[in-house]
Formats: sequence, structure tokens, C-alpha cells
Amino acid sequence: MTPDVVTISRTVDEALAQRVALPEREWVNTTVFLLRGHLELLVREFRGAIDAPAVRQLHRDAYKLLELGRGFDADTPSLHLFELMLALATTTRAFLALHQQSPA
Repeated sequence: MTPDVVTISRTVDEALAQRVALPEREWVNTTVFLLRGHLELLVREFRGAIDAPAVRQLHRDAYKLLELGRGFDADTPSLHLFELMLALATTTRAFLALHQQSPA
């Protein structure tokens, strides 16, 4: 499956948009779900070299975030879920940039 760059970019931009207050919990839940899916796809479809230390670190960060997100549930404080969303969005954006630079 080829990553949809426009959809992924839109989700990341919405997640990282500046806001005055925390968004509604349901929106954050949905956005985390979408970002996890986007990041999983980008990691799975990555075709570039992972020799560079920065790329290896990005892979490690992605796997840690994906694993961390599995432990969140309805009892997780909203702020923690929001912070996970921001971290997922930032890592997804970095992976998307790598994906766009890697050979087809």
C-alpha cells in the first residue's frame, strides 16, 4: 500500500496546529488512531537506507511511540493522550519526509 502523502500531511498539520485549549478527547482519540496508522504504514513501507544514525533513531522513536500508544485507554489523562498525539505527529512528519526522499 502506498502512503497517501496528502492525507498524512493533513492529519499531521491538524494535530500540530496551535490551539488555546486542549481539543475534545474524542477528536484526540481519533487523531491518535489515524497517526498510529499513518506511522505504522510509513515504517512498514520505508525503502531508504537505515545506515544513518538519525534514521535508526527515528525508527526506534517510532516503535517506542507505537508501543506506548497501545497502553493508553479511557483512564489515561487527556493531557497525556494529547502529548502522545503531538509526539506521533512530529515523528510521522519526519518519517513522511524520509519517505518522500527515498527511492521508489
